Amino acid sequence: MQYGISKCHYSIFKNGAYTAPKALLGAVSMSLAPIITVKQKSFLMGNTLVTGQKDDGYNITLDIFSLSIDFVCEVLGYTTENGLLIENQNNKVVKFKLLYETESMDKPIRHCIYNCTCQKPTFDVTTITETVSINPKKLTIIADYGCGLHINKKQQIKVSTTVLTPIEVYDNWFR
Repeated sequence: MQYGISKCHYSIFKNGAYTAPKALLGAVSMSLAPIITVKQKSFLMGNTLVTGQKDDGYNITLDIFSLSIDFVCEVLGYTTENGLLIENQNNKVVKFKLLYETESMDKPIRHCIYNCTCQKPTFDVTTITETVSINPKKLTIIADYGCGLHINKKQQIKVSTTVLTPIEVYDNWFR
């Protein structure tokens, strides 16, 4: 059982390696949907029809209350000039990894999703009435098998800690 997202961080893929993670504050929820490609060829194995599948990563929606200037400049390609934050056309796609923590029955589980790209956030703004509603921004992130982590010659897209994770790995997760 997992619940509660916290400690979101991102790390840019630059010159063949990931940079030091930076905090991404204000995350409220996240959903991950697997991207599965079904191959057109099917065949019979025994008396069962088998259709090939390929795991192509995840579609991720991250609901977040604020985006740091560092994140929008480094990941979304905005620039700053004379104290203004400027959205630019035709930004270069930047790859990053997304790190976060979820609560569990034992101790918090730490996760890392590699090879992410991000679209501009969607958001809603409403008029203030008798109550103030603060709506989170929605980031659409796609994680695929491009520049993920290779372990034992297998390309990884998502890794998570377990109760068996060495303490030094667990403690240095966000560094």
